[in-house]
Amino acid sequence: AGTVGEDERENPDKIASGIQRGDPDVVPVLRRWLAQESDAKTVGEVNTKVVVSLQGLAAYRDTTSAEGVSCFYRNAPQGSAVRQIAADALASIGAKQSLPDLKAIIWDPQQPLGTRCRAAAALVELDADLGREFLLLQYDLYRLEHKSIDGWNMGPVRDTLERIHDPALVAALKKRFTEEPNDTMRNNISTLVARMEINAQSVEKLKDIAADT
Repeated sequence: AGTVGEDERENPDKIASGIQRGDPDVVPVLRRWLAQESDAKTVGEVNTKVVVSLQGLAAYRDTTSAEGVSCFYRNAPQGSAVRQIAADALASIGAKQSLPDLKAIIWDPQQPLGTRCRAAAALVELDADLGREFLLLQYDLYRLEHKSIDGWNMGPVRDTLERIHDPALVAALKKRFTEEPNDTMRNNISTLVARMEINAQSVEKLKDIAADT
């Protein structure tokens, strides 16, 4: 069992190492750091403890800390590194109590598209239609980009969709397949749906599929 010694509890490097090992004993330390930094009104400042606590609590998807993480997203200056790290953390945690912030993040133009798409994916997990609508809209732009300039700016939306298996999203994508006249984009949609369906399978099912091929 992992343990965090008393002499390590204020050492960000030691705590970061514990996060990489998946040591659950670091979670109370991360929660305490987050609360301390919030109480100290350093929400807009980047320091090692803020970064480690936000990223660590995101890695553990610690819903208990969601309100504290929201405090950093709401109160950090627009465009600041802390605000972006907090947005990433909220998207990773995907807590129900963060619903208003997740909705704000997908429309936050100063957040990277990848962060906005992950926030939308969290909304899908919470069965919020806005998340589905946002991802489908972005995927439509992804297809338009490929047909017009063959660019990759919209790539994060496909990466996000591949990791989601949501029947409503799959149905909407299959409908787009039937309506898409471009063969390349039809293939793009079909391979996306296939990956979504594969990623939805259990490990046991994937082993069975592999054994049959």
